[in-house]
Amino acid sequence: MLKRIFYVVAILSSTVIPVLAEVPACNLPDVQKPPSAMPFSISGDVSKPFTMNAEDAGRFTAVKVRLNQPWERGQIEGTFEGVSLVDLLQAADPITPADKAGLLNSTVSAQAIDGYMVAVSYSEADPKLVQIPVMVAFSCNGRAITPTLIAPGDLSSTRYVHELSAITLKAPQQ
Repeated sequence: MLKRIFYVVAILSSTVIPVLAEVPACNLPDVQKPPSAMPFSISGDVSKPFTMNAEDAGRFTAVKVRLNQPWERGQIEGTFEGVSLVDLLQAADPITPADKAGLLNSTVSAQAIDGYMVAVSYSEADPKLVQIPVMVAFSCNGRAITPTLIAPGDLSSTRYVHELSAITLKAPQQ
C-alpha cells in the first residue's frame, strides 16, 4: 500500500520523526484481499462465458480515463486504468439478437461481492456511441485496486461497482 511520509516535530526533543500514514487509492475503499485474488465472471447471453482477474487484463487493450466525481464518501479523483466493458463482452462472444438494433437494446448488470448491483445499457459501453465508455478499472493513479466497474460519463459515481464479482449480459427477448 502506498504510504506518504509526514514529518512531525517532537516538541521536547526538537527532532524530526517520520510518521507513516495510509493514503487510499483515489479515495476508494480499502480492501483486505489483493486485487489479483478477486476474480469476476462474464456471463449471460454469451456463447463463451469466462472468469478473469486483474492479471488477465493484459490480454485486452488498455483504456485510461481521468475522473473527478462526487461519491458518498467525498470525491473520487484520479486516473483509472483498465479494460473497456465492450472488449470484455466481445471476448465472451455475445449472442446478438435478430432485430436490427442488435446489442443496442441489451443491458449489462454488474454485481459486487456484497450484492450491490447496477445496470448499464450496452450502448453506454460502446465506444462507437459514447465519448467515454463504461470500463472495468484495475488501477488508479498507478495503484492496484479491486476490479471496479466505472461509468465515466455519469455525473456522480453511483453506478460504480467496487469489488466486482459478476458482469451479466441480457439481450432482449426475441
